[in-house]
Amino acid sequence: MAQDNSPDSPLQSATLDRVVQYALEHQPAVRQAKIDEDITSKVIKGKLADWYPQINFGYNYQHFMDLQSSVIGGNVIRFGVTNTSSAQFTATQTLFNRDVLLAGSTADKVRIQAQQNTSRSKIDVVVNVTKAFFDVLATSQQIKVSEESIVRLERSLKDAYSRYTTGIADKTDYKRATILLRNAQATLKTNRELFKYKQEYLKC
Repeated sequence: MAQDNSPDSPLQSATLDRVVQYALEHQPAVRQAKIDEDITSKVIKGKLADWYPQINFGYNYQHFMDLQSSVIGGNVIRFGVTNTSSAQFTATQTLFNRDVLLAGSTADKVRIQAQQNTSRSKIDVVVNVTKAFFDVLATSQQIKVSEESIVRLERSLKDAYSRYTTGIADKTDYKRATILLRNAQATLKTNRELFKYKQEYLKC
């Protein structure tokens, strides 16, 4: 989706627009779809070119190293010329060709299909990148919430422990606060691991 982690990568100062734009420019699936569209256009042009007049030109040049010779009346006589050349120019026009006719009647539909494939690839990239981007943001917010919860729970644990050691409260509140803190720490660790994974997913 966005395959660069260099200092100028959009992920260094990521906004949704920048990340999506970067993905559209660098995603192999989009590039391949665009290449396929260009190839389709060239193939159609090549097929339709058969309707155009075809002009051919041929040129032939011959040089004889040794001419045929005969002895006539005691004299050696050589026959022919040392150099010969000829040129041929032809022009043809296709009046009817089933394959060319079929290509002409389906050209627009094939072009539209190739364009739709490119558009679908771009849409898929935009959807996937947008989901991944907001998934990273959501996980980032969950990490912040977990960190704030841990700070609050640590205070709560200290208060519960103080109340327990002074005899104001029993051990239940202290144990409950300990369990809540450990759960929050486990959640934070999980979210941090998920955040790394989701970042890498967004980069690829």
